[in-house]
Formats: sequence, structure tokens, C-alpha cells
Amino acid sequence: MRLTAHPNRRWFPGLLAAALVLGGCAGQVIMDDAGRPERMAIKSAPAQTPGFAATDMAAPLARGGLVAAEAEAAPAGAPARMIHHDGFLHLRAPRPDALVDEATRLVEESGGHVERLEGDTVVFRVPVADFQTVFKKLLALGDVLDQSVTTEDITEAFMDVDLRLNIARATHQRLVALLAKAPGEKEKIRILKEIQRIRIEMETLNAQRERLRSLAAFSRITLRIETRRSDADTGRQESITAFEWIHQLSPFNAQVAGSGRPLEFHVPEGMVALERKGLWVAESAIGVVMRASRHTRQPAGDTAFWLEAVRLRLGPDYAEARVMDVGAFKVLRLEDRSETPYIYLVGIHVTPARTIEMVEVYYPSLEHERRYQKSILASIGGGAR
Repeated sequence: MRLTAHPNRRWFPGLLAAALVLGGCAGQVIMDDAGRPERMAIKSAPAQTPGFAATDMAAPLARGGLVAAEAEAAPAGAPARMIHHDGFLHLRAPRPDALVDEATRLVEESGGHVERLEGDTVVFRVPVADFQTVFKKLLALGDVLDQSVTTEDITEAFMDVDLRLNIARATHQRLVALLAKAPGEKEKIRILKEIQRIRIEMETLNAQRERLRSLAAFSRITLRIETRRSDADTGRQESITAFEWIHQLSPFNAQVAGSGRPLEFHVPEGMVALERKGLWVAESAIGVVMRASRHTRQPAGDTAFWLEAVRLRLGPDYAEARVMDVGAFKVLRLEDRSETPYIYLVGIHVTPARTIEMVEVYYPSLEHERRYQKSILASIGGGAR
């Protein structure tokens, strides 16, 4: 693979002769117009620079265990394929508290645990091997109003992140060595800036890798519970069936998105795209989720019409409902009523062909929103790819 630089970019002058060798791959640091390091350019074979032998760097990298053969291989002890299950259950029972207690007992007996408890929703993490057994047991605890299971293969995503992390580590090791040999203060400062950038990249990649490793070890089951009432006490009923799908929208359930066609966006900074059949999903190392889909709905309303339809039906269930304009999308921001509220975004854009493009974003807390809001809104504002 060859990544070429923009014609206006220039090579880092102190690093041109020190092309990084990683088991047959060479790397070069590209500078932007302001002289800041931008990225590594990876080439399929090392260039032979006069006075510099590729084997001079291959040996220390091999001693550090960072050769390409190891980077491309699956980590020791990893399963042949890394699979994650994501289950959703909507149950009704006369005593929700008792149901939660019994569900928690079943999950803990399997070696799982409660990941989050918010209002009428509890999220469990269950060992992958016990997912099907636990899911079936939970189904028997109440009246089943809705259920869904999605399965995703995250092997390729894990291997990609793992390879990029190994390359970043090798780059960091070589830059540290170059810093000790830098002849002048100006070049030392430039190398230090590049080392700092690589360290940040390593931290991000390591967090992504650990997140994927966790997903492969423990599947997720989201359980939503409502109190069983008499027919006279039932809540509001939707009289127009064309809008019933809106009531199924939930930050914990990808059923609506999964019923549409995939819609891809630029992956926000700090997140990684996961392979899920028929659905585009990006997730961060700390649980922020973004998913997108495309739908054809009736009646044929415009963007404002459908956003208002979503607001009228979901807004009363949340403490706050606010509308934002983000590029071509109108985005409804919903804030949970709990003491530590989560944030749920639903973005709508109706194309000239009357196709509804929908984006959903889940922030586990206000702090998560503050951390990822800028990059996620930039991704939404950029439009679908």
C-alpha cells in the first residue's frame, strides 16, 4: 500500500534519511504547510538511501518484537474469530424491581455483571459463551414486548487497530533514538512534537483495542422493563400506524436502524467503525455509539416534518428535548431524566428523492457528550459518504 503526500506538503528534513523499516514496510513522516508532522506514509518496500542500510533498523525492531509478521498475526490466545452479540429485551411485569433482581442474579451466575442501570433500563455484560443461555432465561421473566439480537464479527477491526498500534510503537521507538542524535535544538523540538503526537495516537489506539477486546469477551444485553397495568391504565396509543416505528427508537436498541439500509459517515475522531451486517456503527473505547441508516417512509414529508414527528413522540419521555441544525440534518437532542442522564441524538435529513437519512448517537453521560460532541457533529455535518 502507498500513501502519497499532497504536492504542497514537505518531508521532515531530519527524518527523510531515516525511513522506518517494519518487517519490509518503510514509513516516512509527512509535514503540513506549517511545518507540523501530519502522518506516516507507508510504502511496500524500503528505499535504499545512500549511506543507510535497511538492516541497520530491522535488527532493533525485531528485538523489540515489532516486526510486521507479528503485527499481522492474531494476538496470542485470541479466538479464531472475535464475535460480539448485542441483545435487546423489552419486558412487561407487575413488579419491575423484582424482575431486575432476578435478571441480575441470572447474569451474575454466568460470570457477567451489571454495566449500567438507568431508570427502567438495565444493561448487562455477559460472557460470550453464555449469551444465548442467559438471553433465553431472561425471556421467561416477563411478557415479551420486543426482542432483537445482532451479532458482529470484530476480528478485522481488532487486527487493523492492533497493526496500527504496533506501527505507532515502532515509530515512537525510532523517534526517541533520533532525538538522542539530533544535531540542533530546532530539529529536537520538531522531533519532540512528533513524539508527543505519536504518544497520543498510541493511547487512542490502545483504548480502541481494549474496547474491542472487551466486546469480544463480554456480549451485551439491554433489558427495558415496564409495569404491567390494566387495560384502563394503559398509556397513550398511537392512532396512526405510519408513525409507530418512532416509538421503537432507543439508544439501547438498533432495531429501527437495522430495518433500514446502511448509511456511512466519516468515522469521528476517537471512534472505530465496526462491521455489522446491514448496519453502519461507530463506537468509542468508552461506550459512545453512532449509527446511521436510510429509510423510505410514508407520508412523504420533508426534514422538518419528520423531525417534529420524532420530537412529539419521544420528547415527553425525556427531561429535555432540543432541536439543532447540523449541516443538512436537523438533530433532536434528548436528555434522560435520571440523576446521571445519558444523551440521545436523533438526526433526520430527507433527500430530494424523499428518502429519510437517519443518524442516532448515544452518549452515556454529559461528560461523554462534552468529549465527543465536536467530532460527532462534524461527522454529521459533513453528510453521508
